[in-house]
Amino acid sequence: FGPTHGLKIDRECLHGGRIFVMSLNASSDMSWKKNLGRTSGFWGDAAWYDLNLERKLPLTKDLLEECVCALPPCSGARVLDLCAGSGRASFAVASAYPTARLTLLDQSAERLKQAEARLSTIPGFQFDKQVESLTCCSLDMAQLDGTTPLPSTPAEGFDVVIAMLALRHIVRPPEHYGGKTAALDAADIHTQYRTVFSTVLASLAPGGTFILGDHEGLLSCFNHTLLLHQLGFVDVDVAWRQRDFFLVGGCRPTIATCTGILGRALRDATSKPR
Repeated sequence: FGPTHGLKIDRECLHGGRIFVMSLNASSDMSWKKNLGRTSGFWGDAAWYDLNLERKLPLTKDLLEECVCALPPCSGARVLDLCAGSGRASFAVASAYPTARLTLLDQSAERLKQAEARLSTIPGFQFDKQVESLTCCSLDMAQLDGTTPLPSTPAEGFDVVIAMLALRHIVRPPEHYGGKTAALDAADIHTQYRTVFSTVLASLAPGGTFILGDHEGLLSCFNHTLLLHQLGFVDVDVAWRQRDFFLVGGCRPTIATCTGILGRALRDATSKPR
């Protein structure tokens, strides 16, 4: 009879030729039962995550489809997949626009290898890999100041930045990704989002598009759009929403747009009766 691995055995039954397992000393963090909850599981494991994402969060598939359909034409465009993970969003974009110039930004080399394998199935597609200290898992917010562009940003900026199910994990990294679960109140969360959005704005080319998809939690869909507008994004709107999942976006203003806004503001100011 081999080791019991922490099981408590009713030894009175051993003489009768039967063994009854009465209880476990402690539940293991690796127990398969973590798979049984609707959203619980081994999210920190790259292979498990890639296998179970759409099973656990079935609206993810719709979210990616809506993201691609909401994008402006991306043929030849410079596209950043922020916190790219295993490359699901990049694959969706590259499948629709094989000539898009994709940059995948993620901390996890393992997940980028998954992304490379996924994208390599698209004939002739090439992409730029970036392994940086920011990720959908564990971005140090101290790296962002709201004015300096993201790592790997070209001098002319990105034409498109996408972030799917990513920003919440930048703002407050979860335990299962090895993040520090610092207590954040509503004001802290709002400040963190402002910094991330401002950094994305600084990374876009004039007229560039930012599309983000997520689900309700740290910041509501409405507050996403409100904050984007307050920070200077234009053409802010909701592209899709189902249950608690949503897709929103906005653009960095062009010089012409800024000139027009300033001109209207000056006209409004001078037309008011004194």
